[in-house]
Amino acid sequence: MTLGKLVDKSGTVLVDPCARTTNILDRMRGLLFRPSPRPGTGLLIDPCASVHTFAMSYPIDVVYLDNDYRVVHLIDSMKPWRMSGCRSAQMTLELAAGQAHELGVEPALELEWQAN
Repeated sequence: MTLGKLVDKSGTVLVDPCARTTNILDRMRGLLFRPSPRPGTGLLIDPCASVHTFAMSYPIDVVYLDNDYRVVHLIDSMKPWRMSGCRSAQMTLELAAGQAHELGVEPALELEWQAN
């Protein structure tokens, strides 16, 4: 995985640090067997258009992004043992439950990835 951050178009940092998957094993594992992300941190799974929370013990916010890092769909507090997908998504951002709303993440929001 690589570390970076996600900022909005005005330059406001929304997620820092943000881990980004770099291989299929990272993508397949996601947040499984990891503690819940701390507020302000996240995991960007790329490429990814569907996720599950099987075997997880906590809910997460799931933010689906297109190729331009534009939010195309989001799920607040997806409970454990659920599945979700979004056909128009290229990437998925996983956050602590409640963080998407707190950070002002909503459909059509444009983000930018900045590597550390």
